[in-house]
Amino acid sequence: RLLCYVFVDNIFVNAKLIEEGLAFLYTSPPNVKYVDKFILLQKKAREEERGIWKIYAQGSISDKEAKNHIGELAEVVGRITKVKEKEKLLILEFGQAKKEDFKVVIFKTDLKYFLAKKINPSTYYIGKKVKVYGKIRYYFGPEIILRHPSQIEVLE
Repeated sequence: RLLCYVFVDNIFVNAKLIEEGLAFLYTSPPNVKYVDKFILLQKKAREEERGIWKIYAQGSISDKEAKNHIGELAEVVGRITKVKEKEKLLILEFGQAKKEDFKVVIFKTDLKYFLAKKINPSTYYIGKKVKVYGKIRYYFGPEIILRHPSQIEVLE
């Protein structure tokens, strides 16, 4: 697949889609030149409940409910109980940290975004109640992949 920035006349299409709530932030190196701009646009679209962000106006779901929302964009709330470090990723586990419980995955290639914000996901989130958003997928249980720290918020 090819990731690129698209400009038509004077319109930055990537930014416009995020601004209108028709797409959500997805970064993949080396395509990170405009990430800060995209974060601000997405935050505003979320606050104004534009496009896909209307879903979030309906409220969050618990980590235990996530298994019922596979394939959906959702905002999931729960407590991170354990972090597993693998060769290429970190797994932030919720609940009893059983295989079928909800989890959040951070690929090590994306760790630099967290570390730039002075967040070490290996230790920072353990024991904290958080809200994460993204598309819930199923891989040995329900999960959301975090590409950027703007997808996770500590609630307490």
